Amino acid sequence: MEADIINLRPKAALVTSFDRHSSSQSAVEEQAMDLDSEYIFDCVHNCDESSLAVSLSNNIIKLYALPLLEVSGQFNAHESTITHMKYSSTDPNILFSCSLDGTVRGWDIRTYSDAVTLTLAQEVLDMDLPSADAGSNGGGAAAHLLAVAVEGRGACLFDVRRLAPQHALAPALLADGHSDTVTQVCFSPSTTVGGAPGGGGGAASSSTLLATGGEDNLGCIYDAGRIASNVSGKNPDDALLSVLNMESTVQRMGFFGTGADMGLWCLTCTETVSVWHAAAARRLVDLQNPLGMARDRGAALDYLLGCYYFPSFDGLQVVGGTHTGEGWVMRLAPPSPFSHEAQLVPYWKLSGGHQADIRCSDLLSANQPGHEGFLITGGEDARLCVWDLGQPQQSSAEGISQSITTDSSAGRNDLGFGPVRNTGSRQHRTAPY
Repeated sequence: MEADIINLRPKAALVTSFDRHSSSQSAVEEQAMDLDSEYIFDCVHNCDESSLAVSLSNNIIKLYALPLLEVSGQFNAHESTITHMKYSSTDPNILFSCSLDGTVRGWDIRTYSDAVTLTLAQEVLDMDLPSADAGSNGGGAAAHLLAVAVEGRGACLFDVRRLAPQHALAPALLADGHSDTVTQVCFSPSTTVGGAPGGGGGAASSSTLLATGGEDNLGCIYDAGRIASNVSGKNPDDALLSVLNMESTVQRMGFFGTGADMGLWCLTCTETVSVWHAAAARRLVDLQNPLGMARDRGAALDYLLGCYYFPSFDGLQVVGGTHTGEGWVMRLAPPSPFSHEAQLVPYWKLSGGHQADIRCSDLLSANQPGHEGFLITGGEDARLCVWDLGQPQQSSAEGISQSITTDSSAGRNDLGFGPVRNTGSRQHRTAPY
């Protein structure tokens, strides 16, 4: 029996950039103008959900005050394509960005000035910062790391506890694990590492994990705490915890859950989806044709964007879209007696917002029981749309001008796929789909 699909219209929508040549233009001309505008690459919110940063294809970063999406400023960030952005997990005023111009920059959004600039010899493909809890529960060694994926190299690590160029340490190159360019880097929340599933294999300790994905079709998981203690020298031999066969170039990845139940999701450039138990390095879900699976259930997907964990569903939701701007949020349902593999079940249909490919998504919390939050999407039509995931089915554009309300981020836990449970949640594309 197919689940009911909830049709959502955008709760708020705005155009971030466009070129007007005339004050009197038809609706058709207005629509064409949107498609000719500078389009959105990425959107991320800060740790207290008071600001949203949006990167555009003209290398500008725009800032919007939340929850009303009021423009608060903009600045020229880089000399080439911005590949990723990430706010500090402890300071809501510090934003990091990286670019194909070979730099990683830390910005003070109050003054639009770059507080730190790290210049590398190659294009920077991705970057990440540890979560706020990396400084607690024994995982503090990794709290000040910055992980960077560099074209033609592995992942580089820097210590950024002092936001000034002269205090940046030499990178610790993660030479083990990958044989080709690393495309993605991702830190986990603080977790337990070192003990094997089931209680054997030595003493466990608390640390932060670093996952990397590359063009060699592999994913690697490192103990970032061990690396951090030797950040100015070579990595300890035992920092590499596991190597995962992703079977294609890693496009996006992220951790979800906490502790022994922490999982890792991965999307590849061939639009496959896999979910792994992080501690056991065991694949729990392997979808080789998720687009076809979604189409069979009524969601005509052309590409995938990312994954989010929703506690009320006890599992992951996969976000995707079409070339005409329609978005979909689908439940990743675990295997059942009627199916030996996980299933993508369309749940929310996002229509009436975008007119072209959706490039990015970001999830804001609602801080209300049973409310899954607000999904923000940005597209090649230069539009930024807000979708209320707690609203009942909508059949019209009613409420498009309404504002959103959010609060501090709620914690997320539980893997939700069962096969391995011990007792005891980026995203960029620099080329069109």
